[in-house]
Amino acid sequence: MNWRWISIAALLGALAIGYGAWNRRDATPGFLSAVPERPKYYLRNAVITETQEDGSVVSQLAAARIEMQPATEDLSMQNVNLHYHQSSQQEWRMTAERGFRAGNSPVIELAGNVLLRPADGDARDALSAEELAIDTQREIAYSTSSPVRIRHGNHAILVDSFRFDMKDEKLHMKSVQGQYEQG
Repeated sequence: MNWRWISIAALLGALAIGYGAWNRRDATPGFLSAVPERPKYYLRNAVITETQEDGSVVSQLAAARIEMQPATEDLSMQNVNLHYHQSSQQEWRMTAERGFRAGNSPVIELAGNVLLRPADGDARDALSAEELAIDTQREIAYSTSSPVRIRHGNHAILVDSFRFDMKDEKLHMKSVQGQYEQG
C-alpha cells in the first residue's frame, strides 16, 4: 500500500510540473524598455589642459575629483583650481570648492569660496564670491547670484553683481547704491 501512495504522489507531481511548463512555453523573455544609464566616470587629482592649435596653453583645470556623466559629458568638480592663460602677458587663477561645466560649454560655473586673482599680481588684489562663472570663449567672468567682494590693496568693496571683460579689461559693477564702470 505504501508503494501505491508514493506512485500516486509522484504522478501528481509530474502532472503539476508538466502543466506549469506547458503554460509557460509561449512566454517570451521581457526586455528593458529603456536603455540603462551609463555609469559616471571619475578621476582623482586630475588636470585637464586645454590648448590652442599651435599648442599654447589656454587653461589648466585641476581638481581633487572630477566626475563626468557620459550621456551629457557634464563635468562636476571638487576643490577646483583653474589657471586661465588669457595671453602670454596675462594669466588668471581661480579657486573654488566646487565647479560645473555643462557638456562642451565654454562656461565654467564655480561655487563655494570662489577666489579670482591675477596670477602674477599682488595677493591682496582679488575678487571673492560664493558663486562665479567664467566664459572662456568670450573671456568674461561674471557673478551669478551672490554678492561679490573686490579687494585692491587695503581697499575693499562689496557689490551685488559684476561683469569683468578680461580681454578688454573692462569692469562693470552694480550695487544697491549705484554702479561703477571702469574702462
